[in-house]
Amino acid sequence: MSCQSEKPVKQVRGHQRQMPRSKERSLLTFGFPGIEGQHKGFSKDMGPTGIHVGTNFVKVKVGQLLWVKLEVEGKPFEIDGEVAWIKKVPREIQGVERGSIGVRILRASEDWFSLFM
Repeated sequence: MSCQSEKPVKQVRGHQRQMPRSKERSLLTFGFPGIEGQHKGFSKDMGPTGIHVGTNFVKVKVGQLLWVKLEVEGKPFEIDGEVAWIKKVPREIQGVERGSIGVRILRASEDWFSLFM
């Protein structure tokens, strides 16, 4: 899935993020290009270069491409990204703590980036 008005994101790799993140929580859906189905999660934090997604669906690989759909401040967004990291949680404690994935944003609309200015 691709976003209209796409803008590539400058990559920040090899060190801690340098941009502030919003702790706003939003329900979201995500999926993988060429693979049927979608999964649910929520944003734990987000910024112009990435989203921390809380989900128990962690059957993914670092570097795997994905799309994310979410609504922030009443505006819908479709984002293309890749899995940057994975946090797996044992099934026994999934009621207490969720797994999560880090999404590095590869393409998003100009409106997405303006949220963080």
